[in-house]
Amino acid sequence: MPSIYDYGFDKFLNKPSATLYTPAVYDALGEMIDQNQVVGLKTTLDGISTTFDATVGVTGANYQTIGLALSAGKSRLLVVDNTTEVATLNPSGNLLIYIEAGKKVDMGNNLFRIPGAKYLDIRGDAGAEIEWALTSAQPVFTAVQTTSVLRLDGLILDNNSTVGSANVWKDGIGVITNCEVQLPNQADCGISINASKSVLRNIILTGGGTSCTLGLDMQAVTGAQASQIYVDGTWSAISTVAAIRVESAMISDITFNHTDVALNTPQLEVDSDAVVIDVRNIAPRILHLRVNGANAICKNVDLNGQGTVRLDAADFCQLTNIVTTGELDDVAANNNGRFTNCRFELASSIEGDRHKFVDCEFIAGATVLSGADNNGFINCQFGADAGGGAATITINATSNNTRVVSCMTDAAISDAGTGTVLSANVVY
Repeated sequence: MPSIYDYGFDKFLNKPSATLYTPAVYDALGEMIDQNQVVGLKTTLDGISTTFDATVGVTGANYQTIGLALSAGKSRLLVVDNTTEVATLNPSGNLLIYIEAGKKVDMGNNLFRIPGAKYLDIRGDAGAEIEWALTSAQPVFTAVQTTSVLRLDGLILDNNSTVGSANVWKDGIGVITNCEVQLPNQADCGISINASKSVLRNIILTGGGTSCTLGLDMQAVTGAQASQIYVDGTWSAISTVAAIRVESAMISDITFNHTDVALNTPQLEVDSDAVVIDVRNIAPRILHLRVNGANAICKNVDLNGQGTVRLDAADFCQLTNIVTTGELDDVAANNNGRFTNCRFELASSIEGDRHKFVDCEFIAGATVLSGADNNGFINCQFGADAGGGAATITINATSNNTRVVSCMTDAAISDAGTGTVLSANVVY
């Protein structure tokens, strides 16, 4: 876990448990003179100096629960011991909480509601944890309005809910960094982002079983960003449901290292207007890439394993530097795709119109299916690097105006199409 100095909290390290609650005294260098005093301890939040006004915990604190501290009008809380909340929390204004190392806030079956145009800011030291077990489909951190802001940093978020759609967060602006999200064996219980100013960074998503989906769901959120996402654990094997889904947002630097379970084939789904950059699958299992919307951009994706790159309703998509030992599966109604420097090792099929493939490798060959028109292949390779096999490009009947230019094939091109243009190709 990064140092809490990185988070803007500058006075917490090496501080013993709280026993006295009078304001702390600081020397000229800003260090506490009496290290036993906690309330009044200076912190910085986004560069603004503040102080705690209460401690929370079962023992050694002003209040045993966050709820009791809120009832007393407190708004800057230091959690010094474990605490279990017994009711939904409804702060009336901005609320800052810092959880000491190894301490836990147990929300149980209760919610944390954030008022409109207000923020809830919870940060923690190493091993600080928030856990919950909801029995109804709603986020544990609930935005009263879309202007509500949730900030989480340096926390383990342990979701033990027994129903699907019991998300971490939804609807408001989320700024979530340096957190591990432990998901239940339920659908759609991760982080759901649909506010444009949201930012996620350095997040671990741990799948909880073969029914687990949508550890991260960024839907229709132009301007939202996520980076440094690490996916492990066990996920759903249903090929139409994703571990991560992105629409309109930008996400980069994703690593998949999911558990080796039979048929455990999670999926990264890229929907309309999304930008996805730098994806690695280091797991021994398959990872699929599904492009399921117009104008999606994917760049630098290594699926490893025999993952399929599947195009569904993917007009005007752009795929660059995509590598898989699997196949390209282009279903009907996908048009105007641009594919550059991609490698597909299993036999692939092209069914859409007006695709352009430049500097791509189809190691087991490719077939332009009947009805696929005006597709172009420029400086592509059909066959193994050493050549001498039977792989080639096959152009089926009623496929019109296919262009194959300056390409290499293991075997002669098989052309039954109409209006095909073949130029400067080599059988090697």
